[in-house]
Amino acid sequence: MSHLFKPLGLVMLMALTACANPAHSPTVHDFGAGVNLAAAPNSSAKPHISVSAPTWLWDNRIRYRLLYSAPTTVRFYGLDVWVAPPPELFEQFLLENLPPNSPPLSLHLMSLEQEFTSIQQANIVLRFELELKTSTSQATLSKIFSLRQPSPTPDAAGAINAMLQVNQLAVAQITAWLAQIRH
Repeated sequence: MSHLFKPLGLVMLMALTACANPAHSPTVHDFGAGVNLAAAPNSSAKPHISVSAPTWLWDNRIRYRLLYSAPTTVRFYGLDVWVAPPPELFEQFLLENLPPNSPPLSLHLMSLEQEFTSIQQANIVLRFELELKTSTSQATLSKIFSLRQPSPTPDAAGAINAMLQVNQLAVAQITAWLAQIRH
């Protein structure tokens, strides 16, 4: 009977060794190194931004959804993760890329995921509400941004590349909205 347990023990040892193998550790990603083209080269001024999000967005997993077969099921990539929760990464990205003279902003991240419309086609979806208090009337202005960027490939690498592009789009749209309000 003990001869039956030896192969099982060997299989378990091999499985544990495979789990500890660094080659199978998740690859960690961020939102890319931002360059604030509007800031002076030595400027240390940064806009004030506070970001909030629902509790389910405060983890570092990269989310995706198969709209064509299971639209209510949220899935996560197993071999790719964010270095920090998306609300933190998005806040840092905006701090590095919005003009330093931007007014204080409150941003509520509503969704950030990759959505597959078919096996071969996916988009990154970024949705957030931006609020600012006007300096003259102390009124609060808000706008909901709903951005979609096609993933170059239908996988984690495509999600990450599309995320970098949708972040740049978000900066451009926020900057345009702020300029519109000021004029």
